[in-house]
Amino acid sequence: MKKTLTIIIALVAVSSIAFAQQGGGQRGQGGGKGQGQGQKQGGQNQRQGGGNGAARLLAMPSVQTELNLTSDQKSKIAALLPQRGQGGQAGGQRGQGGQGGGQRGQGGSEQGANRTNQADLDKKIAEILDDKQEARLAELVIQRAGNRAVLNETVASKLAVTADQKTQLAALREKQRAGRQGGGQQGQGADREAARAAREKMEKELDAEIGKILTEKQKVELKALGGKPFKFDN
Repeated sequence: MKKTLTIIIALVAVSSIAFAQQGGGQRGQGGGKGQGQGQKQGGQNQRQGGGNGAARLLAMPSVQTELNLTSDQKSKIAALLPQRGQGGQAGGQRGQGGQGGGQRGQGGSEQGANRTNQADLDKKIAEILDDKQEARLAELVIQRAGNRAVLNETVASKLAVTADQKTQLAALREKQRAGRQGGGQQGQGADREAARAAREKMEKELDAEIGKILTEKQKVELKALGGKPFKFDN
């Protein structure tokens, strides 16, 4: 049975909660239909082009080689990835038109829909991979997430994260969320490189802060869950 899929799906959801909400903070600043769509598409590009999810990793040639994917598997996975982008764009169009808190409320619904769509995508990926490939992919997802992988309940359980640590992690996530809402928008003309750099900066900061919460034993165990070290394409 493909039990490792649970970890992959949950970690993708964590990535979406932690970083794709940049778009949620921007929506509250108003603007017309064109502006709202542009901001949402920016978030879509981050989800499709960045982050640590299974689909994102499977798009990397080095990961495909690591998993020893067949030509047929590569073709099937490639056929799934455009659907992911189209789903994000449709979600972005639904978010147009509102302002202020109302828009942020819609953003929460959209994030829930995005996580549901992502879960469906990961299930389809699991049907393409064999058990060995999926197990290794789960390790790679954890490696790519780094300390942030502990935000997944399954991983947290394996590391015996304490109630006090969970409280600290929750406070850290809330602090990150408040920071994005307070100054996440860098202007309508912010390009993809700037958005990517900002996202990577937040990822590194969050990873470092979580590292301060984990014990050395937990860090060692988390590294073990990631399996054999792997060098990603980017």
